[in-house]
Amino acid sequence: MAIPTTLLMYGVMEASWQVATLAALDHAALRAVRFGTTGLAKPPSRTGAPTCRSASIPWLASQVTGGFLKASRLTVTTNTFSNYSNSASRSGGTSGAGTGGQVVTYDLTYTQPWLIGGLVKLVTGTDTMTFRSSLTIKNEPFDDTVC
Repeated sequence: MAIPTTLLMYGVMEASWQVATLAALDHAALRAVRFGTTGLAKPPSRTGAPTCRSASIPWLASQVTGGFLKASRLTVTTNTFSNYSNSASRSGGTSGAGTGGQVVTYDLTYTQPWLIGGLVKLVTGTDTMTFRSSLTIKNEPFDDTVC
């Protein structure tokens, strides 16, 4: 009886860990998009932030989770489109967070190692689980600055 109970306990812990990771990634995506749409060069009230908007977006995405998401495992990709219908296929866009009034897709990818490692690897064959969060927004009309 102890072995099945222990396995169940480990399974619940692993599932909770991965759900927490997904929730953190979704939160990071929302905060990065909210910042990116404004056109500001750096997030207000954040010490140590890069002074360039394109560098500040991934930096902020990793910072807003209080260190839960590690920057080394997080990838933020932004692509710019002229309108929403062009963004639906996610192809043909221009790399970057765009200028005022453009439509931008944000794709965040995070690779999280298994909490209980070797046991899950025996079942899945992998060391990590990959999470993705995608959002599409239209930038506010702001004065374009290049950095």
